[in-house]
Amino acid sequence: AAGNSLPYLDEIIGKPKREDSVRLTALRTGQVQLIDAMAYADLEQARGDIPALALLAAPANAIQAQAERLRDALTSMTNGLAATVVPQASEVGGGALPGASLPTFAVALEAKGRSAAVLERLLRLGRPPIIARIQDDRVLLDARTLLMEDPAEIARIVGEVLGADRT
Repeated sequence: AAGNSLPYLDEIIGKPKREDSVRLTALRTGQVQLIDAMAYADLEQARGDIPALALLAAPANAIQAQAERLRDALTSMTNGLAATVVPQASEVGGGALPGASLPTFAVALEAKGRSAAVLERLLRLGRPPIIARIQDDRVLLDARTLLMEDPAEIARIVGEVLGADRT
């Protein structure tokens, strides 16, 4: 696969673990990326312990509320930025489950005097990076993919990258 610019699967390693608690701990600590046959009681604990699982399980109205909080934080902290909440669909597993999607809400960003490509690049190169996508000449921040204990922190990062752009 040398020279191939597309992502590819290099290796699959199976690590059998018989106990539910051991499998859940391996997932939580990043030793494994996928587990199966987890007991339902452990699933509730996992939603609290594993942020990605909590985001996948969140109802659409909770995601919409997160998107609205982020929009409000962005519009109050940054000049020259239009932010609106738009309904979307999130691909489950980054395309690992073809055709599977979840309803979500994104914050669509348009920065005065900057193309969507420039804004997306600035966000991706920020510290920490913010991963977004471009659709209809707008940058979309999918609220289902963002850990947002504090939307003001994301707004601060967006404000910093917009202030850093001198082009």
